[in-house]
Amino acid sequence: MLDKYLDPYYGYELPNSDEIIILLQKQLFLTKNIEIREDILGLLRYPRKSLDYLADNVKVLEQEPELLTEALYALGNTDNKKYVPIFVQYENYHIPTVQNAAREILQDLICSE
Repeated sequence: MLDKYLDPYYGYELPNSDEIIILLQKQLFLTKNIEIREDILGLLRYPRKSLDYLADNVKVLEQEPELLTEALYALGNTDNKKYVPIFVQYENYHIPTVQNAAREILQDLICSE
């Protein structure tokens, strides 16, 4: 249900959306429930200007490659060039899904210039 209000497609302008996004980012690292973590990353994949808390803590997800991949895509959807060093860091990562995500995001950022 929350995705309807956070997805720009529906046009809702929540007055506290920035605070909700920060709360979701923090909750991602507090909860251990994998389904909740996956749902949070799904919500964070909607286009945003920044996901700084996620960016600052993304290394924590290295033990969970699926979540790390989704986190990279969420950061990539911001189209924020300040996250390029994160993508470069994972461009040659030892897990192919993470590596492919980082490369795809970098390519998209280059093409969008």
